[in-house]
Amino acid sequence: MSWFFFEFTPAHPYWASLLKFLVLGTLGEWLGGVIRTRGDWKPFPPSMLPVKMAIWALLGLLIRWIFASFALLVAAQAAQGLLPEACGRAGSLAFALAVSLQLNLMFSPLLMVLHRALDNVSVRRWNWAGMETALFSIVWFWLPAHTVTFLLPENFRVAFAALLGVALGAILGYANRAAPVKEV
Repeated sequence: MSWFFFEFTPAHPYWASLLKFLVLGTLGEWLGGVIRTRGDWKPFPPSMLPVKMAIWALLGLLIRWIFASFALLVAAQAAQGLLPEACGRAGSLAFALAVSLQLNLMFSPLLMVLHRALDNVSVRRWNWAGMETALFSIVWFWLPAHTVTFLLPENFRVAFAALLGVALGAILGYANRAAPVKEV
């Protein structure tokens, strides 16, 4: 496993991100569905698995690019005096908070809408139910979680974000549990 984080990830950051989200993003969505349906181990049809995996792989590529872009943006802003100097030190709390704030305020809503649109296209119906909760999760979950994410070394950020997706899938699955079926 250390080979994956210390050799493969730096050498192939986009492939590594694709693989991390393909596995962990799909797992998080599946786990959230199992929890939401109170134990149905097939929360989406098995035929949808390749589609779900492809969506998560695509999102993994996009997230890797965005993480790198916003980290560079914050460092450049600090270097030009647009942010306090402390924000330019990768790994510092000021840096992590500045990246998390900018990333979550500017990009996360777009990512959530894109993710829902891809899901909608994959099932050929438009369903935007629950988007308010998803967007609200930026404030109560993603903003603090990404602050922790950007305190980590770069090789671990995407994997941690994918693990956070699994955690959020479980949390939202629990919050949206279907009522148990009553036997008559």
